[in-house]
Amino acid sequence: MTAHFDYSNKTFGIQNNSLRYTWLAYHIFVLLSSVLGDTIILVTSIKYNAIKLDKFLVVIIQHIAACDLLTSLSSVLSKNISLIADGWVLGTLLCYIESYLRTYLFVVSVYLVCALTSAKLLIVCFPLRVGIWTSKRAHIGCVAVWIWVMVSPVAMLLTTDGSSTFDYIIYDCHFHVSLSTWKWMMPVVLSLSFIIP
Repeated sequence: MTAHFDYSNKTFGIQNNSLRYTWLAYHIFVLLSSVLGDTIILVTSIKYNAIKLDKFLVVIIQHIAACDLLTSLSSVLSKNISLIADGWVLGTLLCYIESYLRTYLFVVSVYLVCALTSAKLLIVCFPLRVGIWTSKRAHIGCVAVWIWVMVSPVAMLLTTDGSSTFDYIIYDCHFHVSLSTWKWMMPVVLSLSFIIP
């Protein structure tokens, strides 16, 4: 048994072309500003060392920018293509990949922002211990976040019934969730989501 609402019918899509093009223009603006902003952050912090913060924080900011750049290039770009074509034209495999990447990168972003705010708090609370926080330790912590969050797509793999559809309301692909599996997975995933950060 699957729990889903089928919005794969084109009647749920944006019928007015001018409204769809306005929505497309907004998403193009989001894509360009995100790519430009994240690239500036990465280039200035890596090549020119222009961000004058603690090195530990700069590394976390670089990982957040990389995650945002990947989100823009995977999710927002595919949404732009869907809005231009007025449907999903990238194939079933990319539909699966985009859905997993969207979930994975969203959770990675949340955990990295949690790491950034926690690091700022620890710097304020323990200013004399800042010297032991190196950029290498920050990279190790961020890589641990990237690896740990793999739990989220694995949970999606365990709870999907193997089908995905293009949703004309949000102009994006999504998976159908198996209710029998999700009944026992939901408490586990929610408790991990609340305990870990």
